[in-house]
Amino acid sequence: MANSKMLTILLYDTENDTAQLFKVLATINNQVGLRLEEEVQVILLSNQVTASYDDLESYFPNLKLMFEYHDGWSLAKLLNLGLTNVVTPWMTILDSRDLLFADGALLDFFKLIWSPETKADVIVFKYVYPEFDKQHRVTSLGRADFLNMPFGKYWKRDFLAEQQLGFNEKLDQYVLTDFTSRAMEICPNPLWVDLNNYYLAPRPQIKQNVTEFITYRIDFLNFISHHQVTNEIYLRDLVWSIVHAWSLLVDLGYTNDSHKMGNFSQLLILIRSFGNYKAILNEECRQQGIEFEIPYDQLKKGW
Repeated sequence: MANSKMLTILLYDTENDTAQLFKVLATINNQVGLRLEEEVQVILLSNQVTASYDDLESYFPNLKLMFEYHDGWSLAKLLNLGLTNVVTPWMTILDSRDLLFADGALLDFFKLIWSPETKADVIVFKYVYPEFDKQHRVTSLGRADFLNMPFGKYWKRDFLAEQQLGFNEKLDQYVLTDFTSRAMEICPNPLWVDLNNYYLAPRPQIKQNVTEFITYRIDFLNFISHHQVTNEIYLRDLVWSIVHAWSLLVDLGYTNDSHKMGNFSQLLILIRSFGNYKAILNEECRQQGIEFEIPYDQLKKGW
């Protein structure tokens, strides 16, 4: 086994709940087949004014804990600070609401990186999430490896540094989706592993923010364009971005809001160089069941 630390876990305290932190740290501490104090670094990130972590180190002496506490910081700023403290070859992200799925979850990862045959910049495992019936009772567990979630994924530090991948501090709701989408879009050699690694706890439903979504997608598209993805990939992502933004505007009743429609036009302008863009967008809207047509001529006046 390796004698030096190989993995940093960025663990952010989402709900200022010390009892829940104990649970997630226990799932790390209970990992088998590893010398945790030698191979794993845990960086706890918090922006909670009332957070108290005095007892954590004494309860988990096998974990090397580092604390970064900054009152009022955004999640993106906290995670970027966490990234600057990563000195191990690999890193992963944990939300304090969630858990490593099993005692061998980290061992599955380490077995891969100990193998000289593993050539990957990102290793993607399945995560498990609860499914509910109409009475809100858990009926089963689903499995997924969604590309819009950073969880259950292990990122090579050199890849993140070389590609200048960090968290967009202009974003709030879409910060994790943005980071994961950019990393996965430009990664030349991700490794997909059909093993459960991470338990994703239920999340409260969050109302969509169309203005932030447009900001997120414009920055995402500029990023992948800078990294010279193919025209086919760029157009696919651009079409999805425009149609999804239009769907939000329609669903939320903002089609007559001049400010939000102005933001939308900044996204639409990116597709002008594709001569048949109207037909492409109309067909995608039709497939998505969106009945309201994008008002191209009206929006074009503001281009």
